[in-house]
Amino acid sequence: MNDVETEEAVSALADAPFDVNEFPYALLEAFGNIHVKICAPAKVAEAFAVLRESPASARAKVKFSLATDGREI
Repeated sequence: MNDVETEEAVSALADAPFDVNEFPYALLEAFGNIHVKICAPAKVAEAFAVLRESPASARAKVKFSLATDGREI
């Protein structure tokens, strides 16, 4: 996908009702190489910190990291 298509896909995803089971797959479809963590409500900052420090992110050369609780990204 080019940048415009990625932005459109992410905007559509943000506007759609949150589906905990489908969200990671929709993000992978929009971005390609992304590390995603679904977390408990109000724990987004902590979840993002885990992703940022994860050796798996560095090892896989992840371009994007995203944490969400379904309300906050």
